Amino acid sequence: MHISTRGLKESCALRRQLLPQGSLAVITDLARSAPDEYYLGIRDNAINLYYMGGSLLKVGSRGTTFGFNNDYHTDQTNSKKYASITEWFNDLENIKAAVKNHQTVKTKNEKIVQQQILSSNNANHEADYFLVDMEYSVSGFSYGRFDYIAITRKPNAEGKYSIALIELKYGVGAFSTSRKSGAYGSGIVGHANNFNRFIYGKNGKRELLGGKQDPLVHLREEILNIIRNYKDFNLLDRELFTDIAEDKILIDENTIQTLFLCVGCPDVTGAIQKAKKYLGVHPTANAKYTTKNIELNPALNLRWHIAANPTVPAINSANFIEII
Repeated sequence: MHISTRGLKESCALRRQLLPQGSLAVITDLARSAPDEYYLGIRDNAINLYYMGGSLLKVGSRGTTFGFNNDYHTDQTNSKKYASITEWFNDLENIKAAVKNHQTVKTKNEKIVQQQILSSNNANHEADYFLVDMEYSVSGFSYGRFDYIAITRKPNAEGKYSIALIELKYGVGAFSTSRKSGAYGSGIVGHANNFNRFIYGKNGKRELLGGKQDPLVHLREEILNIIRNYKDFNLLDRELFTDIAEDKILIDENTIQTLFLCVGCPDVTGAIQKAKKYLGVHPTANAKYTTKNIELNPALNLRWHIAANPTVPAINSANFIEII
């Protein structure tokens, strides 16, 4: 079984082409010159360039295929694979228009905000976390994606960095849960379940990737890969992670953070009460399905930042509270 690992290896042709003098440097130049518009997602020896939370471009490991997501196909552009990066670049404004139309007409507010928060947070030196990746999925695991994978910007007193898994919710409508085929959907209950399974596994035993590799060890490897790639492409502040190394990143289940970032909730008090319904701790009106229906590990510590505004300029630890 192939275990997908995010990162561009030293031997990967695409990595060399994306370097400042490489044949595909136009892609990294875009991400560097307009970080509020474009986000470069590092995949398994591949990349995905995002705009408004949607994919503008996918490039494979050899740097010879340039794809545009067919889901965004409209009359404004075509859905073919482009023959060259020049051909893609010449059609960029049409592609952006198609993605914008899809994201706004389909009301993909959470996806649009997801990229906005990532961009503003990573540019903000006052933020406690650096958002390494978004839409993180675990190879070989059947459960859903994590909205963000983050690492603390500064090491602790022992010189160690911590990892955070962050789930973004846009509005209280995103809190709800439905139970289908043994799963709990994309609401609070479903994502609490995903956090729990990733960190603690089933019946207190963490599931291994391919039956062999610890997913937390794998996550640390991917974080290191992405940070090193960003440094290669000059997409990272040179003062960040100057001493980053495998032994500097904490990965044990007692240090990994699980955070819910809920934005677009004008009635913050009401939103907290609604979250409590899905956590099964509301004094009078719990939801039909709550986290009490799941055997969550008692050590799982969910913390919450519920904000009235539709976005936040930075993600800071002090804004997260426990509501149980």
